[in-house]
Amino acid sequence: MMFFDPDIIVPWVNERTSGGLYVPGTCSAIGRIKGGKIVGGIYYEDFNSKNITCHIASEDGERWLNRTFLWMIFDYPFRQLKATRMTAPVAHNNERCINFVEKLGFTREAILHDAHPDGDLYIYTLFEKDCRWHKDLKNEIYEQRPRHSRDTIAEC
Repeated sequence: MMFFDPDIIVPWVNERTSGGLYVPGTCSAIGRIKGGKIVGGIYYEDFNSKNITCHIASEDGERWLNRTFLWMIFDYPFRQLKATRMTAPVAHNNERCINFVEKLGFTREAILHDAHPDGDLYIYTLFEKDCRWHKDLKNEIYEQRPRHSRDTIAEC
């Protein structure tokens, strides 16, 4: 099941990412719930009509990412907000997250030296034109699979 409450998802993600200060009302979030607990989540902040920053985390050992959730991660910023790029800050020593964002198609754009509590902060970006997920999965989610219609997309 998907969950959209930033007051719950943002602190959960921040606990796992050395995230910053959460100001209620400033973020949007999507979480994946399995067995009554959060197993993955993403939140978005600092949208400026072109770029949006995202922070993503998952519970170790949980299989949390399905095709619907993957599509939703990119549908919100690129289709709904019409952003042209996403930015994902990642701590230099978080190899698991680095591998994850690179598999999603993000590329490293910059290194902010000593900008994270653990040292350097890598800045990853993904441009809408390069994102295969929201385009490739749209037909499957909305058209080819009736069980994933607009009315039931929040359920997995």
